[in-house]
Amino acid sequence: IIPLSLVFFRNAQWKTLIKPAISLLIPVGVYLSFRAVILGGITASLTPSSIDNPMVNYTFLERWFTGIKLLGLYVKKLFTPNPLAYEYAFNTLEKASLSDHDTWIGIIATLALIYFLIKGFKSRKWWAFASAYFLITIALYTNTLILIGAMFAERFVFFASLAWAMAIGGFLINIKTKHFQLASLVAIVLLYGGLSYARNPVWESSYSLYAADINALDNSCKAHYNLGLEIMKEQAMKTQNTQERKRLLNRAMKEFEKSLRIKPGYNLPKGQIALVHYRLGNYSEAIERYQEVLDRNPNDDSGWNNLAGALVATNQYEGALECYKKAIAINPYYTDALGNCGAVNGMLGRHEEAIKYLERAVEMAPNNASYYQYLGLSHKALGNTATANNYFVKAKQLGFQ
Repeated sequence: IIPLSLVFFRNAQWKTLIKPAISLLIPVGVYLSFRAVILGGITASLTPSSIDNPMVNYTFLERWFTGIKLLGLYVKKLFTPNPLAYEYAFNTLEKASLSDHDTWIGIIATLALIYFLIKGFKSRKWWAFASAYFLITIALYTNTLILIGAMFAERFVFFASLAWAMAIGGFLINIKTKHFQLASLVAIVLLYGGLSYARNPVWESSYSLYAADINALDNSCKAHYNLGLEIMKEQAMKTQNTQERKRLLNRAMKEFEKSLRIKPGYNLPKGQIALVHYRLGNYSEAIERYQEVLDRNPNDDSGWNNLAGALVATNQYEGALECYKKAIAINPYYTDALGNCGAVNGMLGRHEEAIKYLERAVEMAPNNASYYQYLGLSHKALGNTATANNYFVKAKQLGFQ
């Protein structure tokens, strides 16, 4: 873009731009080299999830054809930014098809941009530069050159939107009547400014965003999962009213179940459904659900920890200990699993084992009062009265009741 802008607006010759271009490529090369060393490659085989970017499962031709459709969607969103949505995950957008009008918008937009670029290149027309600028900046986000972490996102058009601003400016400049020119400017500012102003309150919190966009994203498995998660975390678990909490947990459950209907193999909502059952006191159902999750993903440390909690609730302490140990084996720094494992060992009278786990938990969470209390209880049971009292004092200082 930088050399191209110098050619268009400073009448620079291509041959004079070789050295400056090389100087710009040096920091790019250094950055990519560090990236390759740290990640094991420029892309480091970081294949996006098919949930976030379904295009990972497309053929080469399907990717390119759909990339043209996405270019058209970006143009469409610039022109009519309504409705807007925070993400476009699995099942939100379909692959390109000649029976799809968005695909035809992409084809027409791509051909028009190429036409304007070729037609105005020699005479250095600003609209030829704007066309080149748009194509260059949007190309990285169409999943044609490389696969990125999302199929489509409105934020990806940020750089390319400068070309759209140039197009609007060019339109206004060419209006001969000053009053009509001013009226057009005011209309554009009011229209797009009004849309921006109306959209801003949606971003007050994660919950307000997810709730506002769920209608536009009704086919997105991730959107329903995200909304369910926020309902559970930010509403259900923060209310003191038992009946209201139950209602909200059941509402969250419906969102997770809708997510699963859209994508049956999606493991995250399965884990949250199990957690909802646990919080509703349906421990047997929670255990069954967690086992399904862990059969599919045995490296889910939080899944093992949560399954252990359900087992403790049904007095299956030995099974719970095994689950906590599996969670810790996967993630040695899993503080909750360490603390829980220590607490259950203490309940079973294995106080030396309990102390071992609780001391590790305290190292990582020095402000957790309950860990000090459990340490005090285990030391007291072993006859270490002075040490136990020190831990009890510390627990009280941190607010243990």
